[in-house]
This record gives sequence, structure tokens and C-alpha cells, in this order.
Amino acid sequence: MCVFAISLIAVMSSLVDDTPPENGLKDTAYVVLVSERLQNNTEWSSVAQSLAQKHGAKIYAYSDDLEECLPVLKKTTPHLVALVAMPEEAGHDVVRRMNVMLRKIDEDPYADARWGLVTAGSSKDAMNIVEVSEPLRVSSALSNTPIPIERVGAGTCFDEGVAGRRIELNAGGDPVEVLGDVIIAKDYAHAFNTSSPDLLVTSGRTNEERWMLGYNFDGGRVVVPEGDLLARTPSGEDIPLRNEGPTAMLGAGSCLLGHVPDASALPLAFIRHGGVRQIIGYATTTWYGRGGWDTLSKVMDEPGRHSLAEAAWLTQQDLVREVEARAPGIEIDTTHLGSRDVVEFRAAVAEATGMSATSAPLKELTGLLWDRDALVVIGDPAWDVRLNDGPRWWTLDRASGVMDGTQRLTFTVTPQDDAPQRTIAMLLPKDLRGAELIDSGGGAIVLEDDFLLISGVDDTLTVILAHE
Repeated sequence: MCVFAISLIAVMSSLVDDTPPENGLKDTAYVVLVSERLQNNTEWSSVAQSLAQKHGAKIYAYSDDLEECLPVLKKTTPHLVALVAMPEEAGHDVVRRMNVMLRKIDEDPYADARWGLVTAGSSKDAMNIVEVSEPLRVSSALSNTPIPIERVGAGTCFDEGVAGRRIELNAGGDPVEVLGDVIIAKDYAHAFNTSSPDLLVTSGRTNEERWMLGYNFDGGRVVVPEGDLLARTPSGEDIPLRNEGPTAMLGAGSCLLGHVPDASALPLAFIRHGGVRQIIGYATTTWYGRGGWDTLSKVMDEPGRHSLAEAAWLTQQDLVREVEARAPGIEIDTTHLGSRDVVEFRAAVAEATGMSATSAPLKELTGLLWDRDALVVIGDPAWDVRLNDGPRWWTLDRASGVMDGTQRLTFTVTPQDDAPQRTIAMLLPKDLRGAELIDSGGGAIVLEDDFLLISGVDDTLTVILAHE
């Protein structure tokens, strides 16, 4: 076990609180963005108005280009932004543009606001997203990939890599391995329809029309014919998937789970029929996988610390950190690229950097850039979905008092021999937002207005911050 400490010089009346707020909007500013086209649609305009009323937010409309909203974002500097969009306005290009625009609010390369894409197959479905207000504490999960289900409390994990294998956990019991039917579609549908999981975790081959339940075997799939939501066996038998929700969905290793090219797309069927009210996913294909898997790690390995939306945002910030270490200031124009144009994107990165298109550094940089701009939260970014508190790989102990104008925060890391070195990501509480880094102690520190990243720590580290 290694321990390191951070000393803070700050003018504040209370100690830093590592406990999450009761809701995702405490002491934050919220902005709602819409197109003029949506604003002129009575039903969809009602969705935006209801969301704005819910959060005490203002609505700003653009006519042709999202970046028309950049001046008002620079002026208002919100912590949360929702883009309300009809399904035909919510494709991969919109996701990329939003991720890029939110890094332009100030001069640093990091995203300056968390955001969510509020969309659905109909305005009624979108209103169901808006109307969810109570925080969700995850106590059950359903996954087609192995996750530490004991940290959730109950649920079923199908193994996409081992045909027929699953882990079942009843509340208060021990995980049980089951070796069942290779065709898992029926068992998955039964678990989906009867257990009402709080969290769905997905991996495997996915596109806008179907999701394969097995990765290297055919265990069936989830399909969305005409907007329905069905589990389909290899022989063609269909089982409706129905859940009242509210449920959240995290596409750890699923391509295109966050892509909404039209009203019949896969994620929108989960919203309509599966009770899903928030989805973390990619708006493109992904071969790199850092965005989704790192988000899952923050949720599962630090239970209760971050909401799903916070975990996704901090993951993107860490991707920016790595990009900046390799190619400071790089931005690649993706307006001419499709959601699957990986080869073309790699060529564009090679041209921008002068790196060989086949070199390992180029491939690494390309993966970081692609995931950085493709990850999206579909739903209200303020909806607070998180696991209940549990053991975490790093903990923060606050000092019991203030001495000589400093406050000591001690982070204790529990190392894992088989795990890669990870980045500590911390959302700063209100009284430390805008703190200034005085002394990094020689550590690899990223300090921005409302978050702190610490990478490569294997020893004691002291950092000094100044705060007005």
C-alpha cells in the first residue's frame, strides 16, 4: 500500500467534503441548448421547457451550427449543459461537435462543462427522461460481460466470452456460477423482464440495429425491428424485452450504443421499452475501448464516489490529459467523416502530426482522440445514478482541522499487481473550484476549475493550492 498527501492552502470555512451531494445539481448552473427547428415544434419544445423548468435553466437556440452557442457558453460558464434534440438531429457528428465545443469555453484543452444529449424516438419518450428526478442508487445489475457484481449487490452477469456461463447473485447471498444454455437470449430476456435491473452493462458487437449477446459465440441478439425491443434466438424466436425502469445503461465495450441516426435506433428502443433513462455509450465504432471501460472502472472500482455521468466526464478529461501529453493542442476536423471511418481518421491524424500511419504512437494517439470525442451521455447529465458506497482503490482522508492556513488531504492507494497504473480523478467541491496550483511537489497533476487528476503516483506527493 502506498500513501501520498496533498496539502492545500485555501481560504475556506469548512473542510473538503468527499460525500456526493444529495442531487447532481447542488451549486451548479445548468443551460439547455436547442435548435430553432426544435423550438418551433410544439411537442419537442415542451420537452426543452420542462427540462429548463426542472433545473432553473435558460434555453438558448441555434439556427444552423451548434457553435453559435459558444459565445453564450463562454459568458455563462455553466457546469451542466443539456442538448435537447430530435432523433434526426442527434447523430455522431452532433456528439463530436458538442465534445469539441465544450473544450473551447476557456483557453485550456479540457471540457468546461458536463453535458447530456436529451433525445428519444418521440417527444413523449424524451419527456419520460426529463421527468425522472429522484437519484438512483444501483442495487441490481444485468450485464453480458463480467463485472464485480458483488459491488452492486444483486444481479446476473452473462459471460460474452464463455458460451453459456453466467454469474448470479441474490441480495445477501454469494455469487453463484451457472453453466447453462449456450443460447443465452431466452435467459437474458427472462432476467431483463423479471429482475427490473437498475443498471444494464453491455459489451460485444453492436450497431444501430442490433446487439450481439455473445462475443465469440452466437448466443442470440437484441434487435429493434420497427422500434420494438426484442431478444432473438439464432433460430429466429423473438422474446419482447420490457422494463418499467428507471434504469441506466453503460456501454462499456459496445460500439455505436450512443449513435442516434434516426428514431428507430437501438438506444432509443431501450428508452421506449426498457425503462432506460440514461445511456453512456459511443456515437461511433470503437476499437480502442478506453472511454467505455474506464467509465465502468470508475463506477465499479470506486463505488458511490461518482455518478455515471460524472465518471464518463472524468474519463474524457483523462483522455484529454493523455492526448495533450502526446500531441498538445491537436484537433482533427471530423465533419467529413462517418461513424465508422477509422482508416480515414487515422490518415488525418498522421497528416496532422507527421507520424507514420502504421506506427504504434500514431495508433495510440488515434485511439485516444477517437474515444475522447465519441463518448456521450444520452439523458439528463444531472441525473444522479451511482452505486452504493463500498471499498475503493483509493480513499481520501480529510484533516481534522486547519493548521498554519493549510489543510491536508491524504489519499491512500490500494495497489493491485495485475492492474495497470490508474489516474486518480476527483471532482472538486465548490469551495475549491478555481484553486491555483502553487507547488505540484514534482507530481503529474492536472488542476482545472472543478476537477483534479493525479497520474503516475507510487509514493508520497505534496501539492499546494491557493484559493481566494
